[in-house]
Amino acid sequence: MIYQQQPQFPITYVKLFYQHEAHPALTGQEGNATRVLAQKLLLRGTQRADQAQFMREVEGLGAELSLAYQNLTQCLNGVTLSRHLPELLGFIHEMVATPRLDPEQLEQSKRSYQSELASRFDDDGSLAWIWLMRRLFIDHPLWSHVSVTSDDVSEIQIDQVSQVWSSIYTPERLLPCVITDLSETELQQHWQQYDDLNGSIKLEGKGGVELPALKEGHFTLVHKGERKQAQIFFAQPAPSPSDPRYLPLSIAITAMGGMFSSPLMQEVRVKRGLSYGAYASIKGEGAIRYIVMNATPDHLQYRETMKVMMEVYRHTAEGNLSDEEIHFAQRHLIHAHPFSIETPAMRAYLMAKAQLQGIDPMLLIDTPRFIEAITPDQVREAARACLDPNAMEVLVLTDHGDSATSERQAEEMIEELPIASFSRIDARAHPNELKG
Repeated sequence: MIYQQQPQFPITYVKLFYQHEAHPALTGQEGNATRVLAQKLLLRGTQRADQAQFMREVEGLGAELSLAYQNLTQCLNGVTLSRHLPELLGFIHEMVATPRLDPEQLEQSKRSYQSELASRFDDDGSLAWIWLMRRLFIDHPLWSHVSVTSDDVSEIQIDQVSQVWSSIYTPERLLPCVITDLSETELQQHWQQYDDLNGSIKLEGKGGVELPALKEGHFTLVHKGERKQAQIFFAQPAPSPSDPRYLPLSIAITAMGGMFSSPLMQEVRVKRGLSYGAYASIKGEGAIRYIVMNATPDHLQYRETMKVMMEVYRHTAEGNLSDEEIHFAQRHLIHAHPFSIETPAMRAYLMAKAQLQGIDPMLLIDTPRFIEAITPDQVREAARACLDPNAMEVLVLTDHGDSATSERQAEEMIEELPIASFSRIDARAHPNELKG
């Protein structure tokens, strides 16, 4: 358990992190759809009380329960006055150990999930992200997380959810995290009554399967008719947070495109006015990390924008960041860090995040000390080792006209950029089309 005391503030925050990575029952699109439905049913009542009655009882304490989940981890959040913690833990235990799993509630959850899946196609930015993730994860277990369709959800029955429930919500997959004014002894007295809430997760430094390195560059044109702006993404796998190169690489990416003064923003927006913004960052969860550059120019200027972005990326990959650019990025990260640890709740979350990533929590809590110790040469070396302009996923979403026009544009782009292969897809194509 991660415990953070918050004296003289009689409120207790409970966070239960359930890790789903590499779960044998959750492989494939249907398995992952079943997992999401099991997550949604967690707040849909218990065998003793239906959803309405159960939530009235929770709210009667002045308490709250909510859910948050990603591809690999679900978090159950609870907050209550500390004097009501025993009752809240009782409710949480009841939810996990004796779920209602009602067919009617399942159908409501299925409709909710299908609406979420459909809504991803309504916003061009999220739509571009969907296709980028499908390309990036195509040879990775996360493929099935991002390619779930409404059809995968529609056929799931309550007995399937019931079969995986007892495997999902187990101590072996649980990391409890508590922020409270109670002493650790007082907290344990309440907590030890419930064996299924005593987490014993052991990640052993894994925190997820890393993305495989790309062998070559690939260019995907996602066609969306009458789209007059282009969504451009460059992406590449990055080392996990436990890798010694990760923090120096983070500084390099920040220096390249994480600030308004960074070369990427200066070259794309300030000097040429091609896009309102252009950014670079490292994203992901658990040990799964990937570098992303993105910009949103006019659709008639996307090719020029791509060439500028690639020039900046190549400049960084060749180890050409100056000492001044690196030191400025380090100061930026150091000055921003206090805002992430200013409360016990924030510190507890970072500690939980570190454990789920399989790294030393102090790497996140005491980040400035580690950043200060990194030299410009280490940053440049990490950039040279981890960035490969010849092996990137490049994706553009816009109106590309007919297929013949797209093919011609792609051939020209392949000559201009280090890209080995090309595919053209419709924005609303079936997600598993990529597997073909």
